[in-house]
Amino acid sequence: GSSLALCFLTISPENYNSEEEGLAQIKCSWKKFLRNSYIAERVKGGLWIIESKSKNKYGECNGWNVHIHALFYGRRLDNSIRGICEYCGQNQMIYDKTSKKFCCANKKCGSFNVKPNKDSKLVQIWKRCSKRNAVINVQELRSVKGGLNYVLKYVGANKDDFASDEDLAKYIFYTRKQKLINTFGVFFKFKFSKPVCVCYKCGGILEFTYDMEVVRVMQESTRPPPDPQSILE
Repeated sequence: GSSLALCFLTISPENYNSEEEGLAQIKCSWKKFLRNSYIAERVKGGLWIIESKSKNKYGECNGWNVHIHALFYGRRLDNSIRGICEYCGQNQMIYDKTSKKFCCANKKCGSFNVKPNKDSKLVQIWKRCSKRNAVINVQELRSVKGGLNYVLKYVGANKDDFASDEDLAKYIFYTRKQKLINTFGVFFKFKFSKPVCVCYKCGGILEFTYDMEVVRVMQESTRPPPDPQSILE
């Protein structure tokens, strides 16, 4: 099997009629998606967040775009478009941005005489879990810190993502009690061990004890004296 790696995954379903509907449905679909045998075998765990918009980058408004960004640790997921090349017979396709058509992924062939399937394996799984079409992107990451910074920037509400102040208010209302950042798999409820202080000379573990009576005396000694005028009053 393929080696384990840190990957970035985006799942953007077709727009929902409302923010409330989108939040409820995408959470349910995501849980089913993770339980799918293909996904469960390859994805060990990770971090996922929900982002919502009521306006796209072109300023258009057509329902609520509620989607998922996730960092996961696992094996490669097959998001390739497959089909059949009628020239060489192999089944992997690539999208040619120049011609805006699919062609054979075989570098020795490159024929445009192909019949691609409509959906990748990942999209097919998502559609079975959600009964909704989606655009999915998955790629391997090189930097853990960079990946975290990238995925967490989607958590905050950007006013430019909403068609009106009313939509922004709806977003705040429906997400006010929601956990928009969640862990799953081996990282679910993962508890980090407390850092240990070590002596730089001998390497021994340092332990700290506190005498609360001494702390109280020190606090009182540093406290400024009361204002005489306030005492008279």
